[in-house]
Amino acid sequence: MLNKRFFLLSVLGLLLAYLQPLAVIAEETGPLAANNYELNASEKLDREWAQKLRLGGYILHFRHAQREQWNDVFAFDAYELLAGLDASKSSFSRATCLTYQGKEEAKLLGIALKVAFVSIQEVISSPSCRARQTSLLAFKKIDRIENSLLHRSAIPRVQHSQFDEVLRRLLVGLSPKPGKNIALVGHVDTLEFSSNSVLDKEEGVKIQVESRDPTGFVILEKVGAKIYARHVFRSLKDFTLATMLVPLTSPKG
Repeated sequence: MLNKRFFLLSVLGLLLAYLQPLAVIAEETGPLAANNYELNASEKLDREWAQKLRLGGYILHFRHAQREQWNDVFAFDAYELLAGLDASKSSFSRATCLTYQGKEEAKLLGIALKVAFVSIQEVISSPSCRARQTSLLAFKKIDRIENSLLHRSAIPRVQHSQFDEVLRRLLVGLSPKPGKNIALVGHVDTLEFSSNSVLDKEEGVKIQVESRDPTGFVILEKVGAKIYARHVFRSLKDFTLATMLVPLTSPKG
């Protein structure tokens, strides 16, 4: 009986140690607990929107994680799509797919969303290798591929308006469920090129949707047949700082 009790206590101790990071989620949007530091306006907005995401109902447009900077990456992206290739198995995989750092960033993105209790209903990816890899590493799935999410630099200018129309129809057709969000995994310039025809504008509201690092994301909201950009997390770092507190002491060994 004593050995069984010792075993159960040991398991409980390990479980508590594992769950400790989840316990540091910050629920309040005001000053941090036990700290006189006042959040600035940007930090307050980040924390408010992180909480709103837990309630669901939003479309999240993620920029893929880090890739190598090849000058001709857009040509390789177009070739990958035209030829129906899996670029991760090609000789030019380093141009279009994630770096080692990018793969770790994508994994951390998925962990950060789970720790923040942000639930994802559906994952829609650009056809590019780095977007597909980001989707699989962060969310463990791809529900569908949409070519309209490909960055416009890989598409001839004469087709931009057509791609914008398809992207607009995609967004208007999405229906996030209560408590759930829909993830779009794509590129940094897609919404910028398409902003005039894809996103609706609110008077007096200006959001720079494309000022993002890899894994940064834009929160889009569908209101009737309108699509509004509500907030931007410019990096994964900004999101984690808005959702987690770091333990003051290390767990005892």
